[in-house]
Amino acid sequence: MRSEYHGIPPATVAPAHIGGRADAQQYPTNIARRLVVILIASLLLFPTVIWGAEDELAPGPIGSPDGVWRGQLHWIPMLDALGNRHLLYARICRPLGDMPSRFVVIAHGTFPNNRYAVPGRCEAETTRWFLDRNFIVVMALRRGYGTTGGPWVEGIYHRPGDDYLRPGIETARDIAATVDYAAALPFARPDTGVVIGQSGGGWGAIAYNSLPHPRVTALISMAGGRGQEVTKNGLSGVWRSDLLVEAATQFGRTATTPMLWVYSENDRFFSPAIAASLYDAFTRNGGRSEFKQVAPYGSDGHRSFSGPGGSLIWGPPVARYLMVPETTAQTATVIPDQQIILWDAVIAGNVTTADAAIKAGADVNGLDIRANRAGPNGRRPLNYAAIQNDTAMITMLLDAGADINLTNRSGFTPLHHAAEAGSKEAATLLIAKGADFALRNKDGRTAEQIAEASRYPDVTEILHQAMKKPK
Repeated sequence: MRSEYHGIPPATVAPAHIGGRADAQQYPTNIARRLVVILIASLLLFPTVIWGAEDELAPGPIGSPDGVWRGQLHWIPMLDALGNRHLLYARICRPLGDMPSRFVVIAHGTFPNNRYAVPGRCEAETTRWFLDRNFIVVMALRRGYGTTGGPWVEGIYHRPGDDYLRPGIETARDIAATVDYAAALPFARPDTGVVIGQSGGGWGAIAYNSLPHPRVTALISMAGGRGQEVTKNGLSGVWRSDLLVEAATQFGRTATTPMLWVYSENDRFFSPAIAASLYDAFTRNGGRSEFKQVAPYGSDGHRSFSGPGGSLIWGPPVARYLMVPETTAQTATVIPDQQIILWDAVIAGNVTTADAAIKAGADVNGLDIRANRAGPNGRRPLNYAAIQNDTAMITMLLDAGADINLTNRSGFTPLHHAAEAGSKEAATLLIAKGADFALRNKDGRTAEQIAEASRYPDVTEILHQAMKKPK
């Protein structure tokens, strides 16, 4: 039996070896075809369900909308292939205004600590990217994850006789139920939906495209796939990549909507070669998709979709595919050329150019408010350098007069951003240079708490030890 994990930073999972062999010799095509037939039938013949008292919960919203984005929790009803009832725990966020809007369903990745999963936040960078472009954002936990509970049907283990089509189909079932619910919202446009999935959720988006989806006009797979093997020696590549390619072949044969597939050059799970083989199998068998291999992100491009600053990389191709603005009204302010040069140089890691821009008049503490670059809360040069774990850039900026404790709009100092990104060396340097590790962001959290919540134990320990030292 083999284990896979992806969709979260690898540092959050302790490598584990699952014993036994997974050496299936033949792809079970007939079984896969039956699964597809069952799912199509369940989607087309979705019966009226009376939710019994034993469920103790009812489909629909929970409580009242909250905050500027009117975030609200919901229970989304779904039926599995056998007619069993389930409720998916979800959060729905709404853009400003009351005009009916397009909706986007964001399908999360696959990870082993599934019972601790929570729906995405309205304030998160990825969510805000879509809200700022007037999308309703729907984020549901699939079966087996977090408060949704129930059987973990898509699973994370592989045994002899398994394939990669079945988990894709199971993910697609939950996506289908979420789309149906989103399309019925009174403030949603019902027939122009978007599905975007990351990692295992991206694989589910590809599977969903192979099924009828009349309410969806665009589908995006961000680092889509399954099957990363974890052994006692660490990562060892995709288990049975031939079966992954075969499943992509099957999905391509009945896919109907042109997709966008996005993979990073330094994806730790799906190398450029594997991504290309999946795309080739999908498109040679009838699937249509645009393939974008984007620039590296930090130490692992697999995390770019939900990681800080990731929208700078994936945002432009997604905006072009969806035909929405790459920038929003937040970028309308006229910004001096040297300031833009400074920000972009820091993002690119070019110390020489950044230093020259500062000497030419750029503000070393200037807040980047370009939404397509800095996200909704803005970032200063030192924040960018901390996120990217760029110690050379941090040193130069501090020497040029950067304020080490200056925050962005959400109260994040550079140390907060280093903690969130898992930038161990940056955090160490910032502390050594006098960063105030006791400062709290607007949510009342210290950098140590941010690191712990982001599951970076090394950075958490560094900050914990710093807190213990006498001042």
